[in-house]
Amino acid sequence: MYYGFGELIKHGVSYFYTKLFWPKARLVRLPIYARTRKNIIYGSGLTTGYACRFAAVSNSRIVIGKNVTFGDYVQLQSCNEIIIGDHVLFASRIYVGDSNHGIYSGDNQTDPAVPPNDRPLDVGRIRIGNNAWIGTGAAIVGNVEIGEGTVIGANSVVTHDLDSYSIYAGAPAKKLKEWNPETQKWEPISSQRSDHK
Repeated sequence: MYYGFGELIKHGVSYFYTKLFWPKARLVRLPIYARTRKNIIYGSGLTTGYACRFAAVSNSRIVIGKNVTFGDYVQLQSCNEIIIGDHVLFASRIYVGDSNHGIYSGDNQTDPAVPPNDRPLDVGRIRIGNNAWIGTGAAIVGNVEIGEGTVIGANSVVTHDLDSYSIYAGAPAKKLKEWNPETQKWEPISSQRSDHK
């Protein structure tokens, strides 16, 4: 891959920064914003794009497995726990957050007259399985578990659990295909078997 002179300089600065401050990582591109860094645990081979933002506030934590790659402008916002498995690939401009300002279902729902910043946090936990692939512009929010090998299409909104070895897309995300190990193919979900979660 060919880089221009300016890109080579930026890449070199990021490389030295990585070796000094993220020693297990492959490459952390600057700028990166890591809030409450002591609560961010990462495995070897981490690669980030430009302007990623990882925030593990208060006593929360973010756990990133081995050989995880983030594109540019990925944001992880944890008020409780975000766990990412090994070999997960994130495209760019993705948001992953385990909390929401306000409660909008069940008992004790939030009054809309309360300013959003004063509303109680509805906090969950996010787990993303090994070998998942998350497309550009996706948002993963709330209390969600994403299975191994799952593919999430660009601009999808994930607010519920997703099965392993499946392809999801849309807002809200719906299952489109499943991996069939017998045929070694991604097979479409028929209308009779569509995901109604």
